Amino acid sequence: MKTRHTITALAENETSVLHRITSIFTKRKINIESLTAGDTEHENISRFTVVFSSELGVVPQLLRAIQKQVEIIEAFASEDEGLLYREIALLCLGFRNIEEREQLVKIVETNGGQVLLFNRKSIVVEITGGEIEINRFRDLFLNYKLYTFIRSGRVAVKKYFD
Repeated sequence: MKTRHTITALAENETSVLHRITSIFTKRKINIESLTAGDTEHENISRFTVVFSSELGVVPQLLRAIQKQVEIIEAFASEDEGLLYREIALLCLGFRNIEEREQLVKIVETNGGQVLLFNRKSIVVEITGGEIEINRFRDLFLNYKLYTFIRSGRVAVKKYFD
């Protein structure tokens, strides 16, 4: 049975590391569901967070392949229960009149979102949370004009450090 996994890798910030990490998944025909890369607390070290679904036995193989890369400092797999993770989503919502705009703003503010920008006929809003929270937030606007929905990849940190 396929389950969701998160692999985190710390690597020297060098050209082509991201490509080589993603190639490891591609060679095994594993779809990457979410991928983020960014700076860490250490200069010239990047953190890659990869979310994917697969059989449990594949995870150690992936870790070994990632750890073989010269620039990799550390790589580890985590289950969702051991992580604190978030995503961010931006939505551009259209409205026909002031009353509808006020309805949208009320929905956004009472459900943990934030209005970032007002335009003549649309607003841009932000929500931060887990996958389920973001999906629920997006679904609140099914009866409105949704021009754009953009979701980031997962950023995650271990809940516990030993």
